[in-house]
Amino acid sequence: MDKTLEKPVANQLSKDEWRISGILSGVYALRMLGLFLVLPVLSLYAAELAGSKQSMWIGWAMGAYGLTQACLQLPFGMVSDKWGRKKTIYIGMTMFIVGSFIAAVAPSIEWLVFARALQGAGAISAVITALMSDLIRDSVRTRAMSMVGMSIGLTFALSLVAAPLLVSFIGMSGLFVLTGVAMLLAMFAVYKYVPDPEKNTSTNRIPALKIALQPQLWRLNYGIFALHAAQMALFVSLPFLFLQMGIAQDMQWKVYAPMVLFGMVLMVPVIIFGEKKQKLKQTLLFAIGMMVVAQSILALQHDVVLAMTVALVIYAIAFNVLEAILPSMVAKFAPAEQRGAAMGFYSTAQSIGLFVGGVAGGGLFSKFGFEGVFVFATVLMLVWWAIAATGAAPKPREA
Repeated sequence: MDKTLEKPVANQLSKDEWRISGILSGVYALRMLGLFLVLPVLSLYAAELAGSKQSMWIGWAMGAYGLTQACLQLPFGMVSDKWGRKKTIYIGMTMFIVGSFIAAVAPSIEWLVFARALQGAGAISAVITALMSDLIRDSVRTRAMSMVGMSIGLTFALSLVAAPLLVSFIGMSGLFVLTGVAMLLAMFAVYKYVPDPEKNTSTNRIPALKIALQPQLWRLNYGIFALHAAQMALFVSLPFLFLQMGIAQDMQWKVYAPMVLFGMVLMVPVIIFGEKKQKLKQTLLFAIGMMVVAQSILALQHDVVLAMTVALVIYAIAFNVLEAILPSMVAKFAPAEQRGAAMGFYSTAQSIGLFVGGVAGGGLFSKFGFEGVFVFATVLMLVWWAIAATGAAPKPREA
């Protein structure tokens, strides 16, 4: 195929940019499918495998994915700056696929934890985001990143509805096989339809540690950590809360469905406002505030179905908005020649959040019940709002 991008029109995604954004958004979403599709059902499945070791191993089964991601996101991002984005993506995809197939046949909780860790070791989220940043102009990058956020949000939403139904037909093994096959297809799409970016020959590189400590970037890194720590902790406990309320696993989609529908629709005007009005910081603070409201409702009214449904709708809107604008803001603040490293730190923080949220959520749930988990998540959001409020708004610039 001709890999020369057409001349773009200002403030509009070109045909090539639409194609690239769509494919990479889909790949990113499929990457997250390994987390999201099993999220509503994994804790119950891990409890069955763990037996008497339940309280400790549920958290590890949920969090092992994030632990290896946390260890390898930065190395993958930095390697991609030198070896190239697509080669690095292929390596990570292969690790994820192998981990998925091992998880499908895991005979014990220990094997499940190992398989989840291997899935997470394919830590290419930062590289995918950096590749999109390389190929999409700054003036339309938030729109492209919004596609990533929307695809992640759609995957998240559909997973909440579909997972309880799918597991009743194909089991957990089938879910893991499905994620592995999907990643094989994604690998082909990247090879066939995504061009290689121009090699950046700049020697004006900033030491990696300085990138991590850059004031605006560390604020964003804390934000993605908090977002995913709260998410993982939430879904350690939610399936058990639904069971306690008399909602069987294969019926829990009825609670998630309103969250999916309204969350996906109502996130769109928020993102459009933030991009067109160049109000990304205000949009960020608004979405974090929505998270605080949602988590507070869960902490205070989690035994009321209507209140919980409202809280989950608010949560879904905020989550999707934040997933869209956070990586766009990282790309704006990061040096162009080291976006891979910057995205590596960002994705490392995300992965640490997944690990911490899984392990802390399991521990808090076993000791303090649902209230402990929801209060933990609320505090994370409050701290994030305070940190984000002191940051600067990104200035539009052409990359």
